[in-house]
Amino acid sequence: MIRQESYYCKHCGKLVSPEGVYCKHCGLPMGGTFREETGERRRGRNPVLLSGAERYSVVERLWASDRASVDLARDLRLGRQVLIRRPGISVITSPEGLSAFLRVLRTSARLRHPGIAAVYEEGADKEGPYAVVEYVEGQSLRERLQGGSRMELQEVLRLGVDLADALHYSHQQGVVHGNLTPARVMVDPQGRCRLHSFGRIEIPELPLRRTEFDAPDIQPLVPVIGDDVFALGMLLRTMLLGAPGSASDPAIPVSLREILAGALAGSSSERWRSMEELRDALSAVGGRRLKARDGRCPECGVFDAEDSPFCGNCGSNLQDLFRTCDGCGHRQHQRHSVCGHCGSNLDDQGKLALEQVFLALQAGGWDSVAREIRRLRLLGAEFEASDAEHGAGVLMGVSHLLEETWRQGRWETVQIALPLVGEVARTLGILPPAVYRRLAENLGSCTRLVAEASELARERKLSQAQARITRCRELAPNLPKPSEDVATWIDSMVVWFEERLGEARVLANTGRMQEARERAKLALEHIHKEDPLVARAQSVFVKTKDSVRETSP
Repeated sequence: MIRQESYYCKHCGKLVSPEGVYCKHCGLPMGGTFREETGERRRGRNPVLLSGAERYSVVERLWASDRASVDLARDLRLGRQVLIRRPGISVITSPEGLSAFLRVLRTSARLRHPGIAAVYEEGADKEGPYAVVEYVEGQSLRERLQGGSRMELQEVLRLGVDLADALHYSHQQGVVHGNLTPARVMVDPQGRCRLHSFGRIEIPELPLRRTEFDAPDIQPLVPVIGDDVFALGMLLRTMLLGAPGSASDPAIPVSLREILAGALAGSSSERWRSMEELRDALSAVGGRRLKARDGRCPECGVFDAEDSPFCGNCGSNLQDLFRTCDGCGHRQHQRHSVCGHCGSNLDDQGKLALEQVFLALQAGGWDSVAREIRRLRLLGAEFEASDAEHGAGVLMGVSHLLEETWRQGRWETVQIALPLVGEVARTLGILPPAVYRRLAENLGSCTRLVAEASELARERKLSQAQARITRCRELAPNLPKPSEDVATWIDSMVVWFEERLGEARVLANTGRMQEARERAKLALEHIHKEDPLVARAQSVFVKTKDSVRETSP
């Protein structure tokens, strides 16, 4: 059968190449028999039936120690390179070593993720037990970082998001790595990473091994999620600066300092609660566009040289990776720095719009901020690390100004400004300042407390309503006029209730029991029967009843 060079999509009728499964123009699948129709069917081959140790031919020994050894081998049956991992002499001679090796191996074999090296099989031969593991062509992070060399911020973010996603998957499966170091992260030529060597093989009679990537509170025999969070934070810090250390180094970008501080905390309870939170924080800094800047699909990594709105390999929607020229309105992929229609510099347009956003933020022109953010979305501008650094400083200053506005009781301004500040942070790919997050949390809490107090006041539950207002006053020094009116009404009702009870007690002490009961009854008519203040009113009734009982013959 003669193979044609191109075909037409049966859905949209546009010209497509036969290599893809999805149309690059409409994103729809081209049919289950598309490859057969294009002559891609292959004749069956007779497999080479090999099994056991004879199936693998060792090429060279990569490294060996008293705990493990790794050989590079070739799979003679499938024609691929694999790694053969064997336990070392200290593991084999230990009473519990072999069972620990098999337990870690079977735990790793359950994991199926693009960022985790697969375990193919396990067996035994005359040299002892072994495991066949996926071979990743490339180099380890330890080799990349030799000599204290640093990595670019975008590459660090991309690898950090991929590693966090792989670890989040393993945690969902109930598996904690517990042994994450640069030597256990492989990076292939395409820039994708693979994790391997899940789990520690710790022998009780041998001394525990600790590395500088271990958390201070790690328990090697029972690792927890916080240990992986700390280890990933150390990896990120090492990739940024070339050596492990604390998160307070001034050379660490501002956009990553709070993220690393949350990962490298001394106690597990003070770190990020899950790998998902750490992954999302890193994604907010880097964003999806970091992986698509080179024209590759962010989902499957296939390069698209035609600027198609849909990926021809996986069908992903790529339209959000396009940007519009501010001069002529021409849409094109964000990897282009110059407009193909009018020749304008697209990066300069994005930087100009970003400066307008910063000026509008500092001037408090929130309508202008919203307008410039929409313009940035249309431009699809890419920003460098220096832009993010500058933006982090601007957002810090604006957040402090909003905090002062909050203290003055101008909640409406804060409610309008906070979403815009957060949108600017997401556009720049940075984590909002701690002041912003605290202010947003206080605003949400106070808004909820005032609403609950108003509802409780309508139900005449004065004690609970007053408690909500008291809590709100602890978070906000001054309340806006509508909220202050609600608080004043609740306080006045509580004072009125206390005055009626006071009058009832005075009347009861002077022997005017009937009038005391009437005053207490009047107070109870304006309060819910489940309110704690009811017990104070009922004490007056008890006192009057006791007095009547004592005076009766």
